[in-house]
Formats: sequence, structure tokens, C-alpha cells
Amino acid sequence: MNYNNVTGNGCNRMHRPLPTSITGINGVRAECKVTINSGNAPGHYIMAFAKANLDPISICTAPWTLNVNEAIWVSLQAANAPTGCSCCTNPNGANPWRFYVQSKVQGGMGPSAFINLPPGTVLPATFYVRLLQHGNNACLSVFSDANFTVHIAGSPVQVPIVTGTSSYNYLHHGVMSWASACRIASMTVDNMRICDYVISCNFRESGIIDPGNENQQVLISPNPNSGIFKIKLQDTDAIIEQISISDVDFPAQWDPKLGIHVT
Repeated sequence: MNYNNVTGNGCNRMHRPLPTSITGINGVRAECKVTINSGNAPGHYIMAFAKANLDPISICTAPWTLNVNEAIWVSLQAANAPTGCSCCTNPNGANPWRFYVQSKVQGGMGPSAFINLPPGTVLPATFYVRLLQHGNNACLSVFSDANFTVHIAGSPVQVPIVTGTSSYNYLHHGVMSWASACRIASMTVDNMRICDYVISCNFRESGIIDPGNENQQVLISPNPNSGIFKIKLQDTDAIIEQISISDVDFPAQWDPKLGIHVT
């Protein structure tokens, strides 16, 4: 999927039906390669999964009323609306560019989480994006390598999604319709991979959320690793009932019941 100076303020978007419906409650995983070439304060879907072929968020004309679609998406967006059509071409400038994850149902928008593009990003730049949804949680991971092993700073993030979405039937790419006409992007989305299976966001990602966060209870070291690693329990006042270890593609492989109080 090529974006060639695609602008907001309208339905500059494509969609296609999925070969089969996928359900977030059962677990969804999607991955792709994203090469960002240029832009100005972008506001574009990298990938959006929706119940219908309508825009994932809104009607296509002002005042951009929320439509009846239900969706979850990853987008490339600047933090704030642009003040002009050449104001915000630097991904690390005063209006930083970010990868966002968010969801929506007919009742409204869910909370969002984001990952900033790395400091010193020079365009064109390539990233590898993974979206996981399991039940009412979504995880966004952004990697710098094609093996999906080296997270960029701030990755991954997790966010609760709004309940109500029964299934996703369409994949969308393109601009967010309600984005400003000065939100512009040229980029390529490639190597799209979509899976439907059961996996827990928490179990899979918890050990790598933030190795420097003293409030995080469980740390994995070294991370990434080739199979030999240590598990460190940070919070000495915590009651740890269970630790689950999962590989990349399947449910927990090692799942002991601890039932201990760490002292």
C-alpha cells in the first residue's frame, strides 16, 4: 500500500474485505512493515480493522460526526493539529510524530496509547509494527528490525479497548477522514500479516514493557534473549500468584502456580 502525499479532510482511503471475519475476543495479531518517506503532521491509518466498510471513525464530511462503525487501528499521527501545510515535517520537532493505537464502537471512542518515533529519526525510515488484541486489551509494539525483536524506545504500550465489537470484517488503509487537509503523508505499508488466535497481551509483553521502570513487578533479563534468561520480581511487597511464559505464536508454554509471598 503506497501513500503518495495523501491528505486529510476527506475519504482518501481504501478498504478490502478480510478473507474471514476475525474476532478480538479470540485474539488478533497483525504485523506489517512501514516505511515513512515524508509528510507534514500526519494523521493516517497504518492498519485499521473494522466491522463495516465505512470509515473506521467518522462520516467523510464536516462536521465529521462519529459513524456507526466499530474498529481498532494503528495510526501514524502528529501529536497536535498542524498550523500549516509545511509546519511539521520534522518527526522529532515541536509537533512530534507518533504511532497510536485506539478503538471505537457506536457509543464512542476508546482511550489511546502512543509510541513516539525515535529521537533523531531521519526520513525515509522503516519500522515494523505489531498489533495484538486479546479480549478487552490491545498491545502496540514497534520494532526497528525485520525479525520483530528490537523494540524502539517506549515500545510496547497497552491500552484497554471499548467493548462492543463483535467481529472485524474489513481492513482499511489511508487517511483519517476528519484529519486536517494539512495532515500529509508519503509512506509504504508492506508485508501485511494477519492472524486470528488466542494469546494474552499481558502474558506476552509484560516482561519487556519498560526495563527501567522500578514500578514494574516482573522483569526479564536479558531481553531479548535466545532462550536463557532470568526473571526478576521487582516489588517485594507484591503477592505473585502466577507467572506465564509464552512464545511468539502460541499460548503459555510454562505456567506454574506460585502462590507465594515475595519477601
